[in-house]
Amino acid sequence: MHEDLLKSISRNTRIAVVMGLGALASGIAGLLNPWWFLSIPVSTIGAGLVTKGTLDQLERRSRTKSSAAASHPLARIWNIPQPCRSFTGREWDLKEIVKYYEDQSPCTIAIHGMGGVGKTQLTLRHAHLSRTEVEVGWFINAARREYLITGLTELLAHLGVASTDDGLDDAKTCLMHLGNVSGFILVYDDVHDPTTVEDLLPTIGSGVALITSRHADWRGSVQPHRVTPLDPASSTEFLARRAGQKDPPGAEQLAAQLGGLPLALEQAAAYCDSTGVDYVAYLSQLTTRLEELLKTKKPPNYPLPLFHTWSMSIKEARGQSADAVDLLYLLAHLASAPLPIDLLPEALRDPDSVDRVVSVLNDLSLIQTDHTSKTIQMHVMLQLVVTNEVSHSRRETALIKRTATLLEAAFPQPRWVGSQTHEWERCAKLRPHAETVLENCRRVNLRTRTVANLIYWLAYYLDDIGNFDNAEPLHGECIALRTELLGAEHPDTLNALNNLATVLRRTDRLEEAGELHQRILEVRQRTLGTQHPDTLVSMNNLGRVKFDLGDFDAARALLEQAVRDFPESHHGEPHQNTLAAQTNLALVLVQQGEVDRGLDIHQKVLAEKQALLGGKDPDTLRSAYLTACTLRTVGRADEARTLLSETLAEQSRLLGIQHPDTVRTQSELNSLDSAPAG
Repeated sequence: MHEDLLKSISRNTRIAVVMGLGALASGIAGLLNPWWFLSIPVSTIGAGLVTKGTLDQLERRSRTKSSAAASHPLARIWNIPQPCRSFTGREWDLKEIVKYYEDQSPCTIAIHGMGGVGKTQLTLRHAHLSRTEVEVGWFINAARREYLITGLTELLAHLGVASTDDGLDDAKTCLMHLGNVSGFILVYDDVHDPTTVEDLLPTIGSGVALITSRHADWRGSVQPHRVTPLDPASSTEFLARRAGQKDPPGAEQLAAQLGGLPLALEQAAAYCDSTGVDYVAYLSQLTTRLEELLKTKKPPNYPLPLFHTWSMSIKEARGQSADAVDLLYLLAHLASAPLPIDLLPEALRDPDSVDRVVSVLNDLSLIQTDHTSKTIQMHVMLQLVVTNEVSHSRRETALIKRTATLLEAAFPQPRWVGSQTHEWERCAKLRPHAETVLENCRRVNLRTRTVANLIYWLAYYLDDIGNFDNAEPLHGECIALRTELLGAEHPDTLNALNNLATVLRRTDRLEEAGELHQRILEVRQRTLGTQHPDTLVSMNNLGRVKFDLGDFDAARALLEQAVRDFPESHHGEPHQNTLAAQTNLALVLVQQGEVDRGLDIHQKVLAEKQALLGGKDPDTLRSAYLTACTLRTVGRADEARTLLSETLAEQSRLLGIQHPDTVRTQSELNSLDSAPAG
């Protein structure tokens, strides 16, 4: 390009000289005119000015062309396809790719992820953004090693180097000659296995080799970069661009259902564009005609429709490990959310095969592993593809039953005393999976004790974190299922009834709560006896509701009996139910004027909970709140304010500012601060 520019300048210079000489000749001809004595100097000056002006103009033009060519040169050798026009987002990925080879050149980056996540499109986008900075850009289908060798051999010819009969030598020669060019981008697309590119990576020159692969296990000199699905905003924008509308109906909902998978988004948009179906209609058809929709209409710039892309990966996984595919089908019936890896030994028929099985699925990008959180996750669209295969079959029911058994055994249960705060993080991770499993159980009408138990523990956790709106219907479902399977008076059924009654009390439906607790108490007295611990629990619970209703005498009678008959300790430690009954009795005593006695009980219970559970347990903090309220009642406002402030700080950190306990403490502290002094 630069040589052509110099030739152009030389040619234009010759033209300028000729023009100058022409002007001089015209002047000489003027000698014949009357003013002949002025002809020669005027012509000479004119010729000089013409020549200089022409040369100046040409020089300015050549500088402009040279500057433009220097700032925006296009690659001399280029076969990399254009990315799809609706390419959206990926700003972070594009910046990260550049960072990888800013400090090292040449380098190789393996852009890996599940089928359909947009690896190739990201690579094409980066290549075209960099086209003005390189001399060579070359795209190769590298699904097989022989394809890669052929592609490099073809590039060698474009570099002007003669080839031999040895393809591998030619490929290596090509890589060596890339050291002579001013920048290159190689795209090795769809590499199935790292051995495909062995000894065929650039080692000299200024450039980058971009590998796209579903395989995740890249080591050595190859820098791995995992591509994840698009975020919701980018997914919606993608569909909007394809539809040519700013906010097409159904775009946001469809984007969410497709889980940010660019190939699925492009396939849906292409289908809608060619058939005239809008996004709302496509979304409604997605579950009923899933396989047909995913197989139809291959999107431009993508080698295979989505269904075939994943089918190839699953087939490859099956060839490596039958257990891996078995786990894949099991995961498909859980939520598309991180699942703790430590559950897998219970999920697999061979518990010792966990590492091998996870490695197979992860290497093929059928799952995503997070070593920091020790979780695995499966994409929602891949789940739909897998579950669609076994839909309405005995195998589907068997898989759902296995997931229910897995989650019921894994879901944390409360400690003997106090709440399950120490397991809240674990419960939160398992909650989406439990909810998905229960939805599947309802769909196939699976009604077993295992299902009832899973409902019970999920509802218990939601109670514990104060999410009563979601807990209440689960309690009702558990009661109905246990009544059907075990009978209305079975202890497990009554426990579920008791939990529902507690939710009713905590949401201020005291009359309903009282009636339910009364019913439970009568059944327990009749079937278990008056001294049974479960019967005493019902006495305590009914006594608390009576207190809330203002029936202090009835509350006191029930609570005094419960305190009297509960054991003082359990295995040498204060008994949870005893502490609960003592707390409720203290509330009654304060209301009936025995404030000092009530305060003594609250302080004793608080001290025992601090020793047993620690000062930051929610149950301990509830006792701290009640103790502070009683201190205020006896006029010890400063002590009450200090204790409330400390309690509020811990509850805000542990439970959040919206939790009912936190809100109650904040309200009491505000009331105390706004009260008149003295």
